[in-house]
Amino acid sequence: MLVLSNEVHIDMSASSQEKVVAKESHGRTAHHLYLQNKTASPGGGAQGLRVKHLLSRSSRSIGQFMKAAFLPQGYPASVSDDYLEYQKWDTAQAFCSYVTGTLATRAVLKGLGVGDKAASAAGATVMWLLRDGAGMVGRVIFAWIQGTDLDCNAKQWRLVADILNDTALLLELVSPFFPSYFLLIACLASLSRAVVGVAGGATRASITMHQARSGNMADVAAKDGSQETLVNLIGLLVGIIITPMIGGDQMVIWSLFLAFTCCHLIANYMAVAVVKMDRLNLARFHIATQDFLLCGSIPGIAATNGREPLLTVLLPGGLHLDLGCRFGDVIESTADLHAFNFAADERYLMKLKLSSGKSLYRSGQISVALHPDVTASDMIRLALHAEIVKLCLSTKKLDISSPCRREMMALSQFVFNDDEHRRESRLLSKEDCQQIINMSYRCATRLLPEFLAGLEAKGWLVDAVQFNVDEWRSVWSKSGIEVDLSKTL
Repeated sequence: MLVLSNEVHIDMSASSQEKVVAKESHGRTAHHLYLQNKTASPGGGAQGLRVKHLLSRSSRSIGQFMKAAFLPQGYPASVSDDYLEYQKWDTAQAFCSYVTGTLATRAVLKGLGVGDKAASAAGATVMWLLRDGAGMVGRVIFAWIQGTDLDCNAKQWRLVADILNDTALLLELVSPFFPSYFLLIACLASLSRAVVGVAGGATRASITMHQARSGNMADVAAKDGSQETLVNLIGLLVGIIITPMIGGDQMVIWSLFLAFTCCHLIANYMAVAVVKMDRLNLARFHIATQDFLLCGSIPGIAATNGREPLLTVLLPGGLHLDLGCRFGDVIESTADLHAFNFAADERYLMKLKLSSGKSLYRSGQISVALHPDVTASDMIRLALHAEIVKLCLSTKKLDISSPCRREMMALSQFVFNDDEHRRESRLLSKEDCQQIINMSYRCATRLLPEFLAGLEAKGWLVDAVQFNVDEWRSVWSKSGIEVDLSKTL
């Protein structure tokens, strides 16, 4: 027999005749205690259980509804530790974006001729369709060019998407001032929005995958949509209130736009800054590897994400790592293949090509050809190999604590020797570059087990990496491979 009681507070000292049989929680919130009376019931029957509520009825109903409607089931255990902080900033930026969007929509409608007796409905329809068409084309082209990189640099592209969103709103806001160029400006704004749609949607999915820790990606995504809908409803009410109030006062419109845009950008930056990705992309890998090679330790997930650049990583420069390139981009002759002293079963080949200029040895490209059977461990090895090359080319005086200190110092000395011809040409020869690749390969091979163990100890997931890799794969052998040429085209 269960007896329900509505007491909120429990004084166990006053319940000397009862003992707690069970404690019931919903998620991590304690709700009920099940109490058993120690005194035997009349007639020697079974002792009954009494339920005591730990929350008031109103708190239970409101709190349970809000949690069920807007938070993933099992929160907070079912999501990542950065979930709540990210959602706070994401909610703030969504509100600011909706308000500025309201101001921009008003300007676009004015540019289309709403309120102008001389404007025709047919002309406005055509302009609207052309505007949408430009956005559709831009969406396809951007997804084709940058689709893979959106996974690798989700935080960076999320920030770029929101900057482009504000740019699109700015273009729409100024479009009525240039009626002769309204269609062009509207199409440019639509192109920006197209990039926002692709980049924002794809990176949101990547962040959602990171946040979902109990196989609940769909639930996390659905509740994120509910949160955004609630914020948009609030923004809608604000828009309904302020639109009649501001009228056509351009000073007020632009003041509101600038204020909310600044808040939008700040909130977006803070949102992506608090995300602590536990998989390695090239930027996070660079930070972890540099600390490992220079200090002998690997930084944790939070420290590495805190140092990860959020914009400059998308800009070209330095030694670019080209993964999954064609075999012919790495090997130009059989002599090049025989010049490698890699293991016979190694699943990648690497080529170093430096650019001339004032930044001696610090710009160029590291091209990597991959075998079809390449694994995540191989990708970490080749990325570690490339980071060793970059470090030894970056500075003449290395201060390192790596177990391969002697080999890396020798490599740096080889790079920055006093060869007169090299100083004049400011370039390393092809043979020099190959020697650097071979010497650094030995260091990478020796360091890999310790490096992998250090990553796992810090909580990094090493079963997969988020590197931007092209699809070219090659099979090679110094002694040649058997291919039935009669079956080839």
